[in-house]
Amino acid sequence: MIVTHVNAFFYGGRLPLINFWTWWGATICFVTFVFAYGLGYGIRLTRGPLDRRDTLKRLAVLLGGYLVVASWIYWIWFGNPPTWSGFFKIFLFQEIPAFTEFMLAFFFYGILLLTFEKWVAAALRRIWVLPAIGLISYIASTILYSIPVSNYYLVNIKSLFVGNLDWNRWGIISYFIIFSLGLTFGYRLLESNRKRAWQLGLFAISSITVFLLSQTGFYSERWPPSVLYLAWGLAYSLGALVAWDTVLAKVRLLLTPIVRIGHFALDYFIFHTLLVVTLADLIGYRRLESGPTVAIFFGVILANYLISRLIRKSPSPS
Repeated sequence: MIVTHVNAFFYGGRLPLINFWTWWGATICFVTFVFAYGLGYGIRLTRGPLDRRDTLKRLAVLLGGYLVVASWIYWIWFGNPPTWSGFFKIFLFQEIPAFTEFMLAFFFYGILLLTFEKWVAAALRRIWVLPAIGLISYIASTILYSIPVSNYYLVNIKSLFVGNLDWNRWGIISYFIIFSLGLTFGYRLLESNRKRAWQLGLFAISSITVFLLSQTGFYSERWPPSVLYLAWGLAYSLGALVAWDTVLAKVRLLLTPIVRIGHFALDYFIFHTLLVVTLADLIGYRRLESGPTVAIFFGVILANYLISRLIRKSPSPS
């Protein structure tokens, strides 16, 4: 995600390797995040009911982080000039600045889980229930996406739940299928005696789906999400789980800095976005060649690391 955002703001060259990482991040990041979010909650639910106070606190921090970043981006980028009514629209989710919009999905998924926790826990006892609901939701969201809406308030609600036209919105219903698969996988399959077989089997299915759809002319679309786009993210997510058990665990110490980013992902989202947008504004949104762009990327990572170290304690080794 950080690579993609840095490249989107600064890179103006044509080096294939850098352009590949821009495409790769835009293709797999959001689905991977949603799957991991569901996976974490699925694992947590195997230990019993959620701590509602702790979960609400986490969701409040998530929402607060979004509002801080969205307000800052509006202030220095989209305001022209900023107004109090503009900030008010941001707090009501009527205006959602670019590079922040995907965070709302995680907040609302958390609210849905808290609201329907007992029902979700009961549904997870049958492996097919949530994936089936996710599939129905995906089909319904695709149909709803195609229905034109002209009312200002309704179109904003529609954009939050299923997207709208070419708006940069990550529909909560559109991607619920990924959240439901993450929940189910975390709750049912990671603790299964057949965990390895499930990981390999689902990774193979999603990878074959990516290959077949890519070869037959399908496109990887984010709005509304195409099957190919969802399959890319799932294939990567499941492949990462398979690789971690077989290869990555043997070089875990070498990957400690990267693992730390995962532990404190919200820190890195907030600070990298603030840094990237602010720097882009300071230099006048100029496009750079590969060398300066790569230097900015490593500078952003280093600054994120230092800020996160200042406000957090390192996680205990697992």
